[in-house]
Amino acid sequence: MKSFQIDLRWKDIESASGTEYCFPSLITRHLKKHYDKPRIYRWALFDDENKLKEAYVGETESVCTRLSQYLRPGSKQQTNLRLRAHLDESIARGLKAKFQILQFEQFQVNGVVVNEAALGNPHVRQFLEALAIIENRCTGCKVLNAGEDWLDKQLSRTVQQLSLPPEKKTVLLEQMEVAARKADART
Repeated sequence: MKSFQIDLRWKDIESASGTEYCFPSLITRHLKKHYDKPRIYRWALFDDENKLKEAYVGETESVCTRLSQYLRPGSKQQTNLRLRAHLDESIARGLKAKFQILQFEQFQVNGVVVNEAALGNPHVRQFLEALAIIENRCTGCKVLNAGEDWLDKQLSRTVQQLSLPPEKKTVLLEQMEVAARKADART
């Protein structure tokens, strides 16, 4: 099996030179000048010991447009509304919200060069977004992207389809829930 390493690094965005952006601050000229381009981004929620607890990873053609959609979500923007509410609630619980962009060294896969310039291609962004989601999940932080509970739903459906008495299905589902809570508690 061939393997290769892609070093994904997250950089906090700055609202001014040397000043970290603080949610829910407004978008500044500095932000527009330095970050308003296609990127992979992450909302990262840290505890008071600076340990990453939760993350949402996304991709965008325009960082500033995307950030403004989180600051003032439209009534039909379900993801933006959900994330904004979660960010507000997390800050109220004492977590620190950081808006970060993905940085990586140029690499090549089957002749396709992946670098910052390639982020103009939505397929390249989606590829890196998926890779970043998987990497965040592997670090043990809770990933807030929709669909992260897909495996749990699939397992639950599978249990419901088993030829078992209802009480055994209930016990099995409860055991799965306990295991999921234990896994969440480790993060």
